[in-house]
Amino acid sequence: GIYNVGSAGMLAYFLNKAGGEITADRVSVGVHNESNSTFDNEGLIKIGTTAALGGSNPGLYNKGLFNNTATAEIRVDNVGPSQPGLHHETGTFTNGGKITIGITTAIGGTHPNFHNNGTFVNQATGEIRIDYCSEAGFQNSFNGSFTNEGLLDIGKNVNGGEQGFFNDGTVDNKTTGTINIDRVANTGSSSNGLYNGFNRTFTNAG
Repeated sequence: GIYNVGSAGMLAYFLNKAGGEITADRVSVGVHNESNSTFDNEGLIKIGTTAALGGSNPGLYNKGLFNNTATAEIRVDNVGPSQPGLHHETGTFTNGGKITIGITTAIGGTHPNFHNNGTFVNQATGEIRIDYCSEAGFQNSFNGSFTNEGLLDIGKNVNGGEQGFFNDGTVDNKTTGTINIDRVANTGSSSNGLYNGFNRTFTNAG
């Protein structure tokens, strides 16, 4: 896979240009972007789309600055049963392109397919599609801030998990934003299309 990390006060920068294609299979981690690093994707990133990842790490793990531009696409599949497809831990992740998590196999196990604990902005051109969920489709954790100006589809094609969208942070769905949640598993009181935690903020204008 790709491990983008600076050292000794020096920043790391990775650019996947438009037309560029990155494929990561049979590795311990697909893409790992550290806190002192910037990753700009203008092309295509495919993680676990041909064969399963071999480790116990998220498909894409970000702690720094990650930009998925309007021309870009990220596809994540075949991640280990105990890790999210995409885990945004800290920093800022901006999406203006396409992100697809869960294409042919279940992802996450006891973890969400998409786990946000930093600042994530899905721009007006951004599309996030999440399927094959075991637990939660999208989890916005305590320190997470999710701003949606584009499209978020959870469970449109296949299982949307026991919790379609689980919010324990701050969510702002703008007037241009659309959130669709379908096919949530019926397991009783623990199943919710959208769960907004105690004293958490979910603002919807879309």
